[in-house]
Amino acid sequence: MGKTRSKKHKKRGPNPTGIPSQKEAEEAEEEEVAGENEPIPVAALAEKLQSAAAEDRECALVTIAAVVGQPGVIKALLKDHLRIIGPLVLDACRNVRHVAVGALRNMTVEGGHEVSDRMMELDIMTPLVALLKQYGTQWKPQSAKNDQEAEIFLHAVHLLWNLCESSEVAVNTFNREDILQILLPCLQSDVYGYDLAVAVAQCLHTVTDSNTEASSALNSHESVTTFIKLIQGTEETDSGQHVLLKTLAIGVLFNISNGNLGLMNGNTLTTVMDVLVQTIEFDTEKTLNELGVYMQEIKTNGTSAADGDSSNHIPEVSIGEFNQKTQHLCNILQSQQLVIEILSNLCCANDDGGDEWEDLDSSDDGMDVIASENLEEDMQTDILSPLCIPKEIHSLFASNDIVKKVIQKINSPDQGLLDALNKHSKTKAVGKRLKELQIRAMLCLSNMVSAMEADFLGGLPHLHMIWLDLTQLARTGAAQSDMELLEAVTSAMRAVIVKLGELKSPEFKDVTPHALQMICEMGDKSGNPHVRTNTIRIVSTIGCMLALQQQPHSLLKNIGVFLLEICAKDSELWVIAEALDSIFDVFSEDHLNPVVMEIGLVQKLKQLSPLLKQKIHQQKRFLGEHLPIVTTARTNLIRFIKYKNG
Repeated sequence: MGKTRSKKHKKRGPNPTGIPSQKEAEEAEEEEVAGENEPIPVAALAEKLQSAAAEDRECALVTIAAVVGQPGVIKALLKDHLRIIGPLVLDACRNVRHVAVGALRNMTVEGGHEVSDRMMELDIMTPLVALLKQYGTQWKPQSAKNDQEAEIFLHAVHLLWNLCESSEVAVNTFNREDILQILLPCLQSDVYGYDLAVAVAQCLHTVTDSNTEASSALNSHESVTTFIKLIQGTEETDSGQHVLLKTLAIGVLFNISNGNLGLMNGNTLTTVMDVLVQTIEFDTEKTLNELGVYMQEIKTNGTSAADGDSSNHIPEVSIGEFNQKTQHLCNILQSQQLVIEILSNLCCANDDGGDEWEDLDSSDDGMDVIASENLEEDMQTDILSPLCIPKEIHSLFASNDIVKKVIQKINSPDQGLLDALNKHSKTKAVGKRLKELQIRAMLCLSNMVSAMEADFLGGLPHLHMIWLDLTQLARTGAAQSDMELLEAVTSAMRAVIVKLGELKSPEFKDVTPHALQMICEMGDKSGNPHVRTNTIRIVSTIGCMLALQQQPHSLLKNIGVFLLEICAKDSELWVIAEALDSIFDVFSEDHLNPVVMEIGLVQKLKQLSPLLKQKIHQQKRFLGEHLPIVTTARTNLIRFIKYKNG
């Protein structure tokens, strides 16, 4: 099974207010909305947006920022209003600039890629870049608590981040306009605050992903030192924002090194790996339980305090603590997700990364960031075959029981608690983060199992335990109702059973028809082609293990019928190709010919061959990366039929 290189998380954060205060937003919404269930008069806002009076423009923007999450509002705004809002980020009135950038930020959060694409069509980057350049590289926030200019800059960075997530054009503009130099100073949390430092780090983490130009710009002595200092920082170690900032700094270093963290010097690498381990070990269960107690208190007292409604039953200070704990937990969960992604990608790190890092060896002051002495010799001795990563990282995986820690993140909290969290707007983000972490952990497990030797994974007994746990998870209602979760579960199941197959596990000689049927039905009922291909490979791997017995196993007939049905009815050619490859793998040996004859395998494949040829001819232009797999399966099909007929 091929490894899966995790994509950077790139998920929208919680919906920001994008407005001066919650009270002002609520008041503006009440003024603009005739009734709670009546449609927002979006058309009437266009006139106010173009009013000569700054108060009118501000009022319209406050309303837009507050209501973009309501059904149908985004669609209406995309027609005419968006082209009017864009230039307002440079409005002469600071209040208008503030709410304009906040409104655009909210729109990208609520509207996703569609809104971001439309913004790029309307050249929203031009006024946004102009706004950022007004701040320059020397700007520093005021010491006052309510610094409106700082809030404008924060919204602008979030808007830039969202656009760069969605658009290569935005990333190219980022490179061309040298926005990097404006953002880098803001990583100093002691000067700019954690909110802005984290937002900038998130933006840079996104922008440096597969961006050679930005990576080259950051691969300098001063820039790398900035990120290393962030990682080495020890202050506020219990702060969720501090943990997230350090983890994002590692993520940026990972990006600009093309995944080759092993080329860092020993002390720096040790620090990096210590942060990764400490982050993944962070206890989130305690905070989750505290939130659960608070949610139960809300239910008992019949209040919606979590949604901002202060009640006589719950002191206002409790609401503040609750909101603080919720945000802290979201930051920790996001940090752990990023750590999981880095660990996952370390298991499929390529050997080509690190060209940019090698350039640092010739720094004028000889900064000891990358080991520069005998680099070629070190690379030859430091690489171990199981992981194809430096021995320092391999040793850390082993000494810190990383596999166990990743598996722990697969376990989801009590469903009742999750349901309670998802019922309240303040805690929905926690449930979302928990789900994302669970999915990333399963994909990471898939990569680790594929890349590592069995002894490192705990041997056959532990792999069997992992397999049983995953099959139980696959049967849960949560997995069956969530396509993304089921894909991650089956991906991990596929990796584990392939590893068990490589080890010729004896356990599957006694596999029950019921267990096999459960897996087959999981693929049959899924509308996700990746889930179907995963189940195909799971079933075929079981078949290959059963095929090792000289006396054909009775379940081989069931496996053959299942694979033939996939070939006959699946709508995706590349899924059919996977099923054909599985047939060749399972039934290639001559001692299985009685089973082949019993299910009429060769005859049915003969009937399939011309149909497959026709489908390939019709869909060839649309197969993309799957074309080689499909054409190879077609060639092997002809050879297999000839061999079995001979």
